[in-house]
Amino acid sequence: MLKRHSEAFLLSVIGPCLVLCFLGHLTFVAYPLHKFDERTSTSVTLLIVVAALFSQAVSTLPETASPKAIDVWFFYFILRFFLFFVFHWLVDLQYRLVTDAERPHAIAARYDTLKGDNSDRSLEVRGSRKCPGAYEVA
Repeated sequence: MLKRHSEAFLLSVIGPCLVLCFLGHLTFVAYPLHKFDERTSTSVTLLIVVAALFSQAVSTLPETASPKAIDVWFFYFILRFFLFFVFHWLVDLQYRLVTDAERPHAIAARYDTLKGDNSDRSLEVRGSRKCPGAYEVA
């Protein structure tokens, strides 16, 4: 009798995709927010590995006119890793906006320390807090 042997796909496709997905989720907790380069390089590397697995798996299957389940499987993981990359980019963008908004206070305090002005005057901040670029230190 004919029987499907699915163990090969479990070992060569499904298992590695699940491990790579776990590693992709680790990029959210393993690196601090200011380590954008490490987080994105890991995400892009995982995306490249999944694309290589897809290429290798599809090359061994017969061609069909309609999409196969393996195509949908890999499309899901490629899209997922791309969204990981986009999310890392958005987190870095927000992190930079927050740190740039705090920067004028730190620069002015350091300037006062270097200048030797040790008075306890507070910094006057003018502008809207909704727009980080609108801060001015007087």
